[in-house]
Amino acid sequence: MAQRAKIDPLRSFPSSRKWGRRESRSRLVQSFLDKQAISHPCHSERSTFERSENLRSRGVFSRSKDSTTPFVFTSFRRALLVGAFVALSCLSVVIGGCASGPRIMGETTPILAELIPVKLLRPFQNATALSIDQFLNVYVVESSANSVIKLSRNGDSLREVSGFGSDHYQFNGPSDVDAHLTNAIFIADRFNHRIEQYTKNLNYTSTLYTRDNTNPATRFGYPAAVAVDDAGNIYVADGENKRVLKARSDFSVERIIGGYSEAARPDAVLSNPIDLAIAGDEHLVVLDNGGSSLVEFDNLGNLLARRELASPAKAICASNDTVFVLSAEEPSVQLVLGTGLAPLGAWHIQRNAEDTSQAEDIGVRGGAIYFLTQQGVYACRLQLFAGLLSR
Repeated sequence: MAQRAKIDPLRSFPSSRKWGRRESRSRLVQSFLDKQAISHPCHSERSTFERSENLRSRGVFSRSKDSTTPFVFTSFRRALLVGAFVALSCLSVVIGGCASGPRIMGETTPILAELIPVKLLRPFQNATALSIDQFLNVYVVESSANSVIKLSRNGDSLREVSGFGSDHYQFNGPSDVDAHLTNAIFIADRFNHRIEQYTKNLNYTSTLYTRDNTNPATRFGYPAAVAVDDAGNIYVADGENKRVLKARSDFSVERIIGGYSEAARPDAVLSNPIDLAIAGDEHLVVLDNGGSSLVEFDNLGNLLARRELASPAKAICASNDTVFVLSAEEPSVQLVLGTGLAPLGAWHIQRNAEDTSQAEDIGVRGGAIYFLTQQGVYACRLQLFAGLLSR
């Protein structure tokens, strides 16, 4: 691939007539990069390492003495850095919100890096979803086997809950898992119409079930996805009613998001939510319309942005203020700013010739990246394309 020109982060912004002096634009660049815990490219490596303890405490990028741990913080940081410049150069579009209607993303998104699976942690027959806790343990849902498996970051099997039925420790077509809180694991049990809560060791705790409620505004059925924010609020992709239900940590229903009756404007109505992610500022990002669009809401359910995708997506996840969109058809991951849904760039996925099964999910946390297909879960690393970042 041809070498690309150097990127001047300051020239990526609109003219000084709009943003003021060059120094102001520089501060705007650094403000954005600080949100992603990335150093400005003009900063010395020493200043970057001086911030390492702060980065580790925020769970963004860290080092590990375990060589098998899939830490890719350097390439990950640089890939997001390039994406930051792309997003900020389009900042005037983002500020416009949804006033100009949905935007399309995909065909012109720059490829920033190659995502390379380096280790098969475990093979599966029909894996469908994954989630990562703060210790980089991986929880994998195998829907056809009605099982949820906890793996260490090295691939060791730590715990498994498996069985068909409607009792606790049994599932009927589990569709998703969320391990964001680490000590509380939430599992979407699709055909039992419930969200099951387990401990980090997969011991049963409680159940969120509202399908028999007399108030239709509190019901959900056939949950397609579940996501939990830092406050313990639970978001459920309601497959039966084509909306998102938000419940508090005590399982009381707080509100409906994206429902036809609740939406304040037509483009806030969801049509078929299939996955959820919690981005920066506790914003909810919904993969809607069967995977063809992204919709962003604040935690009160107000629409903030909607973006149509150039090709269908299979799953999404978020890390800090970046949303990662796994393509359903192409071996790629789109990177999107969690606030405003501006495109940051893309990763191309290097697929294993021995595993050509459907890509199902992706997880990004603490600088680690895991890629899930129907036949296996892989620890990955990033390889930047030559000349992408020459500074």
